[in-house]
Amino acid sequence: MPRVRKSAVYNLRFVPLSAEIAALTWDLVASGQVAGTRGYEALATCAAHTAPGELDDRLIDLARNDLRESIRLEAVSLLEGRIEPLLPLLAEPPLVTWGVHVRLLDACGDAGLRPTSVDALHAVDNLYVAAALATIAD
Repeated sequence: MPRVRKSAVYNLRFVPLSAEIAALTWDLVASGQVAGTRGYEALATCAAHTAPGELDDRLIDLARNDLRESIRLEAVSLLEGRIEPLLPLLAEPPLVTWGVHVRLLDACGDAGLRPTSVDALHAVDNLYVAAALATIAD
């Protein structure tokens, strides 16, 4: 049954916009019952059924506070260039892996942002962090 639900949640993002689907998938994410692939697919489907910008405050909250790294990563991705409120996370240690930091640095590079709170990241022994830092170097 979980595979059917996972597939259904993924494929719902391709049907016509629906407030009911947005609410259903948000409730899945907010319940904390989905993580990993199921979690980020539910969040992406919710975003696909929500007007641009309408989900931003909730995405920022998820990126800052959620304990599920897959949810945090997807929230950063869905915000695209609207990540300025999340830049202080770059000065914090990782919750699980450096994935959120890398995703934020990549988003900074894409948006042309030059965050000031990255000095400590230059000492991190992680290839992906180093590569992401290189994309925002002057």
